[in-house]
Amino acid sequence: MGVAVLATKTYLPHAHAPLVARERLFAKMSRAIEDAARLILVCAPAGFGKSTVVAAWAGTQEVPVAWLSLDEQDAVPERFVTYLIAAIQRVRPGFAADLLERIHGGEASGLHALLPELINALGDDDAPLLVILDDYHVIDEPAIHAGVDFLVDRAPPGVTLLLATRVVPPLSLPRLRARRELVDIRLQDLRFTTSEIDELLNDLHALGLHPHEITALEARTEGWAAGLQLAAMALPDDDAQRGEFIGRFSGSQEYIADYLLEEVLSRVPAALTAFLLRISVLDRFCAPLCQALTDEPDSAAMLHDLLARNAFLIPLDAERQWFRLHRLFADLLRASLQRDQASLVPELHLRASAWFEAHGYVQDALGHALAGRHFLTAQRLVEENWTSMLHQGHITVTLRWLDTLPRMATQPNLMPSVVRSTLAWLSNIPATVFEGYPALHRTHAWALFLSGRLDEVEAHLQRAEKALALAPAANRSKSADVELREARGDIEALRVFLLHARGEQDAAREWAHLARSRIQGANPVSRGGLHVVLGHAYLASRQPELAAASFREGMALLWQSGNTIGTLSAYAGLIG
Repeated sequence: MGVAVLATKTYLPHAHAPLVARERLFAKMSRAIEDAARLILVCAPAGFGKSTVVAAWAGTQEVPVAWLSLDEQDAVPERFVTYLIAAIQRVRPGFAADLLERIHGGEASGLHALLPELINALGDDDAPLLVILDDYHVIDEPAIHAGVDFLVDRAPPGVTLLLATRVVPPLSLPRLRARRELVDIRLQDLRFTTSEIDELLNDLHALGLHPHEITALEARTEGWAAGLQLAAMALPDDDAQRGEFIGRFSGSQEYIADYLLEEVLSRVPAALTAFLLRISVLDRFCAPLCQALTDEPDSAAMLHDLLARNAFLIPLDAERQWFRLHRLFADLLRASLQRDQASLVPELHLRASAWFEAHGYVQDALGHALAGRHFLTAQRLVEENWTSMLHQGHITVTLRWLDTLPRMATQPNLMPSVVRSTLAWLSNIPATVFEGYPALHRTHAWALFLSGRLDEVEAHLQRAEKALALAPAANRSKSADVELREARGDIEALRVFLLHARGEQDAAREWAHLARSRIQGANPVSRGGLHVVLGHAYLASRQPELAAASFREGMALLWQSGNTIGTLSAYAGLIG
């Protein structure tokens, strides 16, 4: 199965309703471009309108803007660079196309190797460029932080990076500040002023508030954009009730948000409330996906209604096909859903997983399967898809499914950053579930092998063999027999790979010869991989003719099965 990359992550968000003109912030960011600042840091807690103001300002710029909306899955170096290139390609078509192709083919990996080439590609065009990374706080990978530091420091003149984040990133900010290459926009800058609050509530929402009411709301919200927006939706029409509402409007931001959420939902039709609660489990959604979760045949109309109500729905593309909820609003909806309808949450995640899988978004499918604790579905998705990512060269988009990808068995760490999350996800599956699905032992063994943790592989191979030996022969279907043969062949092939990776070439050759007769019923990938690693073992023992024969036989099987990485390994052995 191929991997679909979400193009909407690289779309500059467009406002669906008039916005408050925040000229003072626009001017500060524009001066940063004029002064050739290397980094603009927009940093404040949730709900202060970072993404909104940055997107609105970016839409006014003559400088080309490359926008990337980050999520937790982007904390993998190769994926991060892939999406960064895709974002820049929207304004510089063909940018770094060769580098992107080599990343996908597994020929380029690691930020220490990728970033210099990326920076050189940026230097091929003298035109200025603004690169915006939204929600940078989701990145928790030190290597990416170091890479961004390097990019900011070494990018050619005219390239400015803007980070919108909830937390201060671990970058060399003091050095940039000392060089006057950093422009800081913090919470105190993003707070709405009295005049901006008046424009928001009276001009845009036409609420007709008196000056003392504006002042009271400013004091209560401290200029917090999300609180003001929620208040605008919840304010009663009656003047007497409005005064009482503002008088009660106090406490911490978290309290205000929770209180206003209840007020907002009480003013929305029940059908829309149910719709919002169900789709809150989604990070991004379109009408067909919403229909899959809500059984609402006219989900497109429901989304249009939410847009018209200004209910924190943010379009992700110019065509308004994909959306997301304001993140704070989504968090509050999820908390409400978990509190009042906890039993519904696993079903919603399962429906989301099925829709994403059917449409090629395997990573999203796996994420929802795990979020809903549907471990059997998660196990199947991992088992069916992570090897196909490897075979087809879609390394960068597997997103933490692997931690280290070897050049077959002979050259470990060819394409770092592909098994980490397979191991992480496996570690999250309860032991009882793990034991109930023996195929997970094989998956775990391969993941450990590919991550270089060779000493831990054998234990999982033995557990997998034990489970297969206990498989009942009676009343077994023909397809079950085929699966059993393939599983045994997979174990035999991995054991040969393991011996070779340890440098035990004589043992690897002997086991490979024995294994060839045992795995005739296995799939072409296992058989082809066995021949290729046997070819490398022959090369190590200086038997080139036998090596060439093994490489040719393995290459034919791997090419037939679509395993481009294995095919290239066999070809490299032939010409080496």
